Amino acid sequence: NAVSHCEKVWKKESSNCAFCELIGEKVMEWLKQNKTEEEIVTEMETFCQWCPDKETCKKYIDEYGKEFIDFILEAENVHDLCTYLGLCSKDFLDIMKQSQVA
Repeated sequence: NAVSHCEKVWKKESSNCAFCELIGEKVMEWLKQNKTEEEIVTEMETFCQWCPDKETCKKYIDEYGKEFIDFILEAENVHDLCTYLGLCSKDFLDIMKQSQVA
């Protein structure tokens, strides 16, 4: 189910990339269900309950959620979008790995 999947995703080194891709896939699914932008942003915020920093997650979704939806509409695939956002780049993943060690 989604909860256990999210919990596993956050334990991986590339969690931000995987989490971005998970949300992106869900956004695509919600768009196909003809959900409104407001409904999708609300749905995205529910993912924050599995984030280590719930408040920051919610802040980012409030600030960038609608832009993310717009990007999804234009993107060829979710991984490319998350890479473009810098969440799947090797440099980003290296920084995340180093911060977990510290």
